[in-house]
Amino acid sequence: MRALGFGGRFLVIGFASGGTQPDRAIPRFPINLALLNERQIQGVLWGTWKFKNPDANRRNINDLVAMLLTGKLRPKTPKVYPLERFKEAMDLMMNRQAIGKICIDTTGNTASKL
Repeated sequence: MRALGFGGRFLVIGFASGGTQPDRAIPRFPINLALLNERQIQGVLWGTWKFKNPDANRRNINDLVAMLLTGKLRPKTPKVYPLERFKEAMDLMMNRQAIGKICIDTTGNTASKL
């Protein structure tokens, strides 16, 4: 949220934190961050929206692919760990130090496909 510019929108699509305790299943959020620089928080129910708006969804996907192809969006390459380094990978995630995707390779081929 702090990285958003003036008038930026923070889209809430799902909760990765999960959790079995109701008070932990949905992350707490300091709402005052939305007030700073007129930021917005928008809940997104994309699964339902895409079925109600197939043409708009198609345009969005096409725009997203175009941004990837032109380099306007540059997703981080997944960090792939061999199975024997599973603990190291899990420690990164549990300590919230992971940046991008963390993958565990059980085949012995740790080269990323991206």
